[in-house]
Parts: sequence; structure tokens; C-alpha cells
Amino acid sequence: MNMLISELQMLAGDWRSWIVVALMALIAVHSIVYFFMCPYVNGRATISDTAVSEARGTQFKHGVRLGIMMVAGIVLTLAGLFMIAEGVKPAFALAAMVAGMVITQTEPTRSMIRENTQRVVALRDAEPLVREAAQNRLRGTHRELVMTNVALLAALVVGIAVFG
Repeated sequence: MNMLISELQMLAGDWRSWIVVALMALIAVHSIVYFFMCPYVNGRATISDTAVSEARGTQFKHGVRLGIMMVAGIVLTLAGLFMIAEGVKPAFALAAMVAGMVITQTEPTRSMIRENTQRVVALRDAEPLVREAAQNRLRGTHRELVMTNVALLAALVVGIAVFG
């Protein structure tokens, strides 16, 4: 436990750690803006007949991207943790660890956003209640992404500020 506290104090004393916080804040702001600007969430999207037929004709698959991103996130997180434990480039280690955590926490949600967007497109001509349910599901997934990014930012700020 003493080692963890000393490592956090070392990170808090490095000004470059706040650059990592600023980058995480940009990610959180981007997810908030994306939530408010998404035309599918707000029902302002112009969906073509071709897009509807493609969305109905294809089954959503998460694909290889999700697996690659999850493995990359785990590798970055572990590399960052080991680098912090060894005291090697603490700010870079923190950046790697935070990037890995962001990827592993948000990539499944991003995949669900793509799936729910496809569902909203496919249900363009459905009954209003069904369309609204699909939009609510997409809206909820966007909110989950926003809350995850803001929670990660808050944890990072608290972790650095407490030991600074």
C-alpha cells in the first residue's frame, strides 16, 4: 500500500500528469457533444430508403474491431501499471494506463451505439412507439458513454489531486 501511495505522489508531482487529465477531459467533452449532436438520438436524421433496406438486411456484428481494441486496452493498462510500478516515465505510464482503461471501458459501449443506430435506421417506418423505444435505447447508450468518460475523468482528477 505504501508503494501505491508513493507512486501516486510521484505522478501527482509531475506536471505532465495534468496533460493526461486535459486529454481525458477532451474525450469526455467530445462524448457530451456527440450525445447532443447525434441526429439519430434527436430524431433529426434524414434516413434514405437504401439505408433502411441495408439496415434491415444486415445483422449487426461487433466484428474484429471490438476484440482488437479490447486486447489493446488491456495491454496498455497493464503496460502502464508495470511502468508506474517500476518508476519508468511516470507521465507516459499514466497516459498508457488511462488510455487502456478508457478503451476497455468505452469500446463495448461504442459498439452498442453503432448497433442501436442501425436499429433506429431499420425502424424508420415502424410504429411511433417502436421507433421511440429504439431512440430511447440509443439515447441511453450515449448517456452510458458520457457517464463512463466523466467518471473516469473524475477518478483521474481525484487520484492526482489528492496526492498532489
